Amino acid sequence: MNNPIRVDVSTRTIRVMTKTFAAKAFCYGTQEYEMLRSVCADYPGFAVKVRQIRKNSSQEHYKGLTYDFMRHYIATHDADAISDFDEMVLISKAHSTGMRYPTIKAWFLDRFPEVSDFWIEQTAEAVVEEAPLAEREAA
Repeated sequence: MNNPIRVDVSTRTIRVMTKTFAAKAFCYGTQEYEMLRSVCADYPGFAVKVRQIRKNSSQEHYKGLTYDFMRHYIATHDADAISDFDEMVLISKAHSTGMRYPTIKAWFLDRFPEVSDFWIEQTAEAVVEEAPLAEREAA
């Protein structure tokens, strides 16, 4: 691990860069614990914080949009496109694992944009259903 700890003098914080390092650093007697203790001794009064990964809240997530769902949707809405889908899956196997699903998902959503609209509506409905009754009556 290159730099597991970073010191920010302007905000008076000691940042632990990974959760794994943090877990080990909070166990007495480990090498990570000794490293963190040394830094805390050098910078007394600084707060120790574990780095949080920023998440894009505006990013669309399609939970449940699996290959099986796509295949079933294509079979019921455009049976001719099932061969195109199977070909996309076959071609994607030549690429890295991390690029297979996003490529097929993009193709599917381009071919069937109503699925994307449905997912956005379902997400909005789920948020409304989870809202307290007083908030729904006020709206």
